[in-house]
Amino acid sequence: MEIKAEMEETQQLFEKQTGDYRGFVLEANLKKVKFDSKSAVSKLIEPLVQQAYNVKKGDFRFDFASKNDKFDLHKVSQISNRGVDLVLCESTNAEQPGFNESEKGIINELHNIISSAEGRIIITFFASNIGRIEEVFKIAINLKKKIVILGHAIDANVTASQSVGYLKFDEKYLINAKDAASYPDNEILIICTGSQGEDTSALSNISKGKHPTIKLKSSDSIIFSSNVIPGNTYAVESLINRLHKSGCAIHLNSPGLRIHSSGHATKLEQQLFISMLRPKYIVPVHGESKMLKALARNCVEIGHDPSKIFIVKNGDVVHLLNGEVYVSEEKIDASVVYIDGDETTQSGEAISKERANLGEKGIVLLHIFLDSKKGEVHAISPIANAGSFFVADLQFSKQLHGMIQREIKSRVKPGYNEKELKDALAKNLIQTVYEAKKHKTNVEIIITDISAEEL
Repeated sequence: MEIKAEMEETQQLFEKQTGDYRGFVLEANLKKVKFDSKSAVSKLIEPLVQQAYNVKKGDFRFDFASKNDKFDLHKVSQISNRGVDLVLCESTNAEQPGFNESEKGIINELHNIISSAEGRIIITFFASNIGRIEEVFKIAINLKKKIVILGHAIDANVTASQSVGYLKFDEKYLINAKDAASYPDNEILIICTGSQGEDTSALSNISKGKHPTIKLKSSDSIIFSSNVIPGNTYAVESLINRLHKSGCAIHLNSPGLRIHSSGHATKLEQQLFISMLRPKYIVPVHGESKMLKALARNCVEIGHDPSKIFIVKNGDVVHLLNGEVYVSEEKIDASVVYIDGDETTQSGEAISKERANLGEKGIVLLHIFLDSKKGEVHAISPIANAGSFFVADLQFSKQLHGMIQREIKSRVKPGYNEKELKDALAKNLIQTVYEAKKHKTNVEIIITDISAEEL
């Protein structure tokens, strides 16, 4: 409710200073919705004078079986009766049929797995899912298990939830990872980050044997209470394959084992929401192009006028004026901005790819001093490297130097082509390194041309 208080304060300030706040101050009418995080809200935004109403809908879902955070249908009905001109509706699960599984059923499945496990339980899910964290805490404490939290994101969310009173539990059940070895395995439940295969997450480090205190055992049971986000499939599959090598039991969400339910509305849930709200215009948001278009189709199926649904791109400007909506030719720069030290840049994506490439492959550096007029080589620097440690091997380094000298001798003649020399040296270096070490590296060749007159 801090948002409403701040807006009321702003309204009073404008009124006091200008005597007129038309077109400037908005009222945020908050309604409770069901989502992963506690007390998620949706906003009805309305100008205080002009009669135009816009509902900004964040991530939501319907869960009629859950006791906590039920969707406030009465509030939606009240807002609908006021007349909604525009709704911005999330579209992430627009292609999913039916309704989401109730969180109640998810928790029951998790309880069955945790209570029947003979060894340690390691469970991972989205760190923002405070409701899931709360329920897993309850299960662990009811079963007299000690709880270990691994991963900054979950640790920070648990701490924040405690501080505002959302998460309440007996802290004697919470222990640090170092103390876990002091208890029997069947009394330990570990909650950790890594459900999306993040390379530096707690679960990923455990799978690689890099975690300082938690080492995998064949008696462990690992639960992925999550779905794979598009784009993360390879990372998650790689993580699961590494975990399987330990011989532990792995539980994944599937049609036969419902241990996760999405926090995003499915097709029927979206249609129910739109039918109740009865907006004049719709702008699908929060999704890829196919999801935005799927939401538009879902709305047309229930009778919405397709000419009043706008599929827009990042940077497009949607105008709501006097109850009418249109998209203008105006564009806002919505490109990604990267922060590099104290500077910002829009070429950050290219820079990030270059850095990732250097981090993965390393680089081999070679500096050659020669005289282009005489076709003579004055000096060849020792081979320098960063991230290609094998080049420092004395015998292999001698092999590379021999190849380089032969290549230079055959090509450096009066009037030589510098680009051809660089390309040939780089190609031979890359090929020699790969054949000997099975490693692809970056190569940078620097040529300093010293004519006879400059000596």
